[in-house]
Amino acid sequence: MRLLLQTCPNPYHLRDLGPAGIRQLFSDHGQRCGPVTANRIYAIAQQSLLPSADVCALLTAQAQADFLQYCWFEDQVAAYEARATALLPATFGQVLTTLPGVSPRMAARYLAGIGDPDRFTSARQIWAYAGFDPTQADSGNHRYTGGISHRGSPSSVLRSSKSVILPPCTAPTAPACTCRRASVASTTPLPPSMPPIRPIGFSLPCSGRSSPTAPLVPRTGGPMAAHH
Repeated sequence: MRLLLQTCPNPYHLRDLGPAGIRQLFSDHGQRCGPVTANRIYAIAQQSLLPSADVCALLTAQAQADFLQYCWFEDQVAAYEARATALLPATFGQVLTTLPGVSPRMAARYLAGIGDPDRFTSARQIWAYAGFDPTQADSGNHRYTGGISHRGSPSSVLRSSKSVILPPCTAPTAPACTCRRASVASTTPLPPSMPPIRPIGFSLPCSGRSSPTAPLVPRTGGPMAAHH
């Protein structure tokens, strides 16, 4: 589809090429196109109810221009993601890359979704910020608890996982660079309506080795800190 938008977006031209010409078009640009795919592209072009050739030329030219603009934005996003990945090792978000399946790109997106962790004083606040806290309604002497609220940050990055990122440890006995990632289940009690999650908790010193950690407890007047 990308090749067609870049080189031959006009269905009238595809009709003129025919299945053999479509396959040759892909071959000329170093891409593969089998007979089944070529026949399908040709059939769609043939069966489509098109405007006049002049109007179709204008519309496809606009579509091609829009696609080129999309490609430009795609390149910009890739460049910014590369910069974010390069900056990640200097942040506490690097600890996420030690998890299987978490790439530097995904870790950077998590970090961007959380923002400044120092504005949170407990894991429960991050849980609510991600929209996982339950909806509640009071009626007389009864309180009804519903499903997750989906309020808070609209970021899909935060809602794509049940884990949260906590601020760097600030206890005097903890290394200054120690970071911590933990699930809310391992730090703060949650209402029964919360979906079950697997408790995870570890620290990552400068050496990159993981080690067992003590439970996290709230520190008065600041972020949660680990007390060893």
